[in-house]
Amino acid sequence: MITPEGVRPANRLGSGSHLVASLHLAEALAVIPAEAGTVAAGGLVDVFPIR
Repeated sequence: MITPEGVRPANRLGSGSHLVASLHLAEALAVIPAEAGTVAAGGLVDVFPIR
């Protein structure tokens, strides 16, 4: 979800097998290259609005 503070996950439980069930809540998709492994809080990612 896009907030004044930045972007945060739509599901407060993180991403797991239940991710698809909460996808309808998303306002945007963040793309993180597989080779990145992880992204630290505050790290930059490409974000694509879907609403």
